[in-house]
Amino acid sequence: MSNFKLLITVLLLFATLGLGVTSTIAAGQAGIDAGGNAKYYVDSTKEINNLPYGIKHYVDKGMSSTELGGYIAGYGYGTERIVSGVYYSQQINILDIPATSGVKFVNGVNLDNHVWNRATVKNMAAKYERDNPGYEVIAGVNGDFFDINSNRNFGKTTDAPALVDGNYYKTEKHGYSTSGILGFKNDGTANSIVFGQKFDRTDYMTLDVFNETDEIIKTFQIESINKIPNDGESSVYYANYDDKHNVVASSIDAGAGVVFGVTKAEFALPSSETDFYGKGVIDSLDMQTLTKGKFAVVTKNNEIINYLALGNKIRVQFEFDGAYKDVKSTMGYRGVFLKNGAYINDKQGNFDQRHSRTVFGIKENGDMIVSVVDGRQPALGFHGMDGPELGSLLKYYRCVDGFNLDGGGSSNMIIKKNGQFVQTNNPSDSGPRSVSNVLLIVVKKPEINLEINALSTTSADFSVSVENTNDHDIQSLSLKVNDQLYPLADIAKIKGLRPNTLYKYQLYYTDTLGHEINVPTLKDEFYSLKREINFMDLTMSETENSYNFEVKFRDTDDASNLANATIKYNGKEYQLNNKILTIPKSEISSIDFVDLIYTVDYNNGIQIINIKNANSKIALNLNQMINSFNNMLYNIYK
Repeated sequence: MSNFKLLITVLLLFATLGLGVTSTIAAGQAGIDAGGNAKYYVDSTKEINNLPYGIKHYVDKGMSSTELGGYIAGYGYGTERIVSGVYYSQQINILDIPATSGVKFVNGVNLDNHVWNRATVKNMAAKYERDNPGYEVIAGVNGDFFDINSNRNFGKTTDAPALVDGNYYKTEKHGYSTSGILGFKNDGTANSIVFGQKFDRTDYMTLDVFNETDEIIKTFQIESINKIPNDGESSVYYANYDDKHNVVASSIDAGAGVVFGVTKAEFALPSSETDFYGKGVIDSLDMQTLTKGKFAVVTKNNEIINYLALGNKIRVQFEFDGAYKDVKSTMGYRGVFLKNGAYINDKQGNFDQRHSRTVFGIKENGDMIVSVVDGRQPALGFHGMDGPELGSLLKYYRCVDGFNLDGGGSSNMIIKKNGQFVQTNNPSDSGPRSVSNVLLIVVKKPEINLEINALSTTSADFSVSVENTNDHDIQSLSLKVNDQLYPLADIAKIKGLRPNTLYKYQLYYTDTLGHEINVPTLKDEFYSLKREINFMDLTMSETENSYNFEVKFRDTDDASNLANATIKYNGKEYQLNNKILTIPKSEISSIDFVDLIYTVDYNNGIQIINIKNANSKIALNLNQMINSFNNMLYNIYK
């Protein structure tokens, strides 16, 4: 008996210990190793979301191992130490994004009140949609490293330059955290991202002049900042900040040149003493002092003097040059783990520790992966990854180039689901951290008219026309109905349907690279028509005290309310109850012919049928013919 108790005790002890190490398993042959002596594989997929425009989101429950030492989660979140070669559990959020021109990467920022403001990824996404009508954010993650403690005079700025749709909000690199820049061309090619190149900006600022429709109609050069321009040149004046983040006003010297001032700027954004972005309408010709929200062009260039006037909308900014000259948006990175398919042992960051991570990967065909690795929560099985593990993760998801964005408590991913932004990962802070910029995946929906022209019990005719591609590379269209794909030129006829059946459909287009891109439509389902009713008879019988009516019909798909139709006689209406009606003779002395009124809906709209003299055989036969004919006409001309 004592041996039996000892055995039970030992078993319970092992079971208890086992509960504490369910997040690790012994290393085996499973897993992908990119070359850094770390492995990663997926144990199961927790969630899949097929988002619009070919974008897929999924949450993988993975396992990874590394040979590096230290805590199982960076910064000592837990006291357990990494065991070399042992697998630890991971939670990985993945966005799989096609390289197609309609899906664009955007640097999302909040520059309200002429300063860099921090906000969560979700709030940044909502702001982008408010500021850019017609565009929809499909998903997003946190972006660059940034001045989290506002150590720089201009506080909360990103470390990397920031370009958004032709607006160069920031053109200088700051801090140690940016080793390179991702430049997004957003052109739908397999080589749509610039990276690993020397970054340059123009030597001088540009002055753009806009017309009433916000088109640039003239561009000039600005040679200097906050100083008197030389003869034939121009200068931009703006306020700066001191090391206490107080505004330091700038003054325009008398005789400095002709002044074109903007006192109520859309943007007057200094990012350093040598980097400024300004946009607004000229509303002053005698400005002398520049404070927050104001800027001025002071010029001795006669062409500019003769061109500018009150009411002109202008923009002043540096621009990118060299390899990044033609990109549409940017995002900074620090850390490269894969280059041309080979593992890179990048030691410039904290990549010898496990942390929450946000990474960006490029596949060989140009498609892209954005991933958030949850970390610093070992009790939940979220251990985070070090550099070698990130390399293996990116390799597992078929990337050939991979980059590290800001991570730690900043790592956060959202998707739009059922019209709402939803957080999909578990941030290591108490909630999503406010950050200085985010990487958004946005789309301007193509204008495509898709209509159902005709329906029958066994078929549906669709027609389509493309009114505006909105930069989508639409080479051909197709329609998927219940998982079967039909080519859609101008019209498509879907056959072989079952009567009175709900069918789901999805519109797709194929781009030059062969991606099948799903496009959301206002409607995504239809019912095939119900079978016609077979109306046989309305009988009337008479007893000593009543008139008795009964309707006889066959309605296989419940298209009508004949069982409870209305009988009308001498302006008075009576209701059938389950096909039968009894009218006392005390109410009506005699009856010859009555009207029968009922509704029918074959899934194409309600029709009201009124049969005169319904208890006449001739009326019934004629009505049956008219009912079928009207239904046919309704489908043709509706």
